[in-house]
Amino acid sequence: GIVYGVPIINNALSPFAPKKKFFRGMISMMIVTFAATILTTPLLAATFGRISLVSLLANLLIVPLVEPATILTLVVVLIALLSATLAMPFGIILYIVLAIIMRIAQFLALLPGASIVVTPMSPFILFAIYGVLFVSLFYFWSRLSLCQRTSSLGNTSQQA
Repeated sequence: GIVYGVPIINNALSPFAPKKKFFRGMISMMIVTFAATILTTPLLAATFGRISLVSLLANLLIVPLVEPATILTLVVVLIALLSATLAMPFGIILYIVLAIIMRIAQFLALLPGASIVVTPMSPFILFAIYGVLFVSLFYFWSRLSLCQRTSSLGNTSQQA
């Protein structure tokens, strides 16, 4: 979804690209999230019987916190190998970042209409949905120029 979907969405939205770097960055995150969501939603719906209507907003709020949480986790683990006492301040900061992530997720999950229940689907229907998705992705991706196809995710914010 991300590898093939991001260039397709970038190409479709490029005429509407904002000038401000902040807004390009926000749109870049939305494009990556949307591309991933397109491909995972049918499987999530089939597995859990629900579709989230707040996932895009949740990702916009949470994704910027994932990198600091990952780095802090690594720092805590490495420092804790030497001394648990020295790792404690970093562990407290990590706890705060993870608590913020959890609070955001809990708040959005409790919003009315945050998700909808879907009818269970057979594996055949799921397979058909993914068939249509893959054929559509390949069709639109193959229509892009080589330059548009190979645009990296780092360039997403510059293009979108």
